[in-house]
Amino acid sequence: MDEFKIGDNVEEQTAEVVTKKVKSKRKIAIIIVVFISLLIGITVFVVSNSIFNKEEPPVEIDYSVDIKDDNVEILYQYVTYGTRGVRCDKFAKENSVTLDSFSNEEKFFYALQFAQVEDFEFTGEVTPEKKKIYLISDKKIKKYMQLFFGPNVKYKNDILISYPFSFRINGMNVGDMKYSENQAGFETTFTTLQENLKPEEIKNNVIGKLESARTDKDNKMYLKEKVVYTTTEQLEDGSYKVEIYKDYNKEIRLDQKTVTNVEEDIDVSKLENTSYIEYTFALNGTTYYFESSKIIV
Repeated sequence: MDEFKIGDNVEEQTAEVVTKKVKSKRKIAIIIVVFISLLIGITVFVVSNSIFNKEEPPVEIDYSVDIKDDNVEILYQYVTYGTRGVRCDKFAKENSVTLDSFSNEEKFFYALQFAQVEDFEFTGEVTPEKKKIYLISDKKIKKYMQLFFGPNVKYKNDILISYPFSFRINGMNVGDMKYSENQAGFETTFTTLQENLKPEEIKNNVIGKLESARTDKDNKMYLKEKVVYTTTEQLEDGSYKVEIYKDYNKEIRLDQKTVTNVEEDIDVSKLENTSYIEYTFALNGTTYYFESSKIIV
């Protein structure tokens, strides 16, 4: 009986050892399978992430603006403003212009381009020469100053102004203006009439063509104008000999043409090696105002 029990225990022990080995192998196999599965999963994730979540290059924003845009056309008129048919050459002769570059008189020159007939109210008084005296208020002057130069413009009223407006009052367009503290504005009499200059009277002129307009992330507006500088001489047959230069001092001559209409027959866009003027405008609320300009040679 004892031998039978001993043999029986040996067989049971052997079976138990075998079972443990099998279970151990199964555990190892399961661990290997899990490990391989994890490795495959991580590999698939990394590859998929690199394919589907690839970092996109930054999107380039097109800030260009159509030069026929209303805002662009208005701003271009601001800076190319002139009187008697000739634009002011300030931006075309000074390499860099900011608010501080303007004299008090020049500030009035550019601000008064916005004045209108209805801004001048008859005071009921006349001069000894029987000329009616009109008044344009401080409020209007300030409005037009800020319209061109922005909210930080400063100017003085102690100035005598003789200004050729784009309109006529009593048949005259030149207003003689003098500040009146009592009236809180400029008393103005319209005394003479100035017509536009004839081509032969314009000895020096700036001819430009707006080439491009753009904005930026700061909502500034940039206009780029192609410009040339000319001298004009009338010939016996009524045509005009026009000398065309790259620079204001007329040291670099680009071309010479004989034309019948100086402004229309000189196509700046077809000329090479010209200069450029870049104008910068900033926003005051919803309105752009002049901030600076520079000549690009």
